[in-house]
Amino acid sequence: MYACYCAGGRRGELKITGLGDDPMGKITNQIGRFCREEDGPTTTEYAVMLGVILFGVISTMGAFGSSVQGLYDAIMAEVNAV
Repeated sequence: MYACYCAGGRRGELKITGLGDDPMGKITNQIGRFCREEDGPTTTEYAVMLGVILFGVISTMGAFGSSVQGLYDAIMAEVNAV
């Protein structure tokens, strides 16, 4: 059984206590601490931003890949003709 309560009446401070050395209680406390601190949301924002950038790069490569390949082949044909 877990008991949830606000520690010290501060916003965002949720402390979950378990009985004894419960590993799940420790994990839950660590996740809660990660979410409360500014590092958690910042890390999440950077991960989402990286995903959007990668999606854009991969989409652009897919859209223009054949055009670039054709241009590269034309340049190589001109170089080999010399």
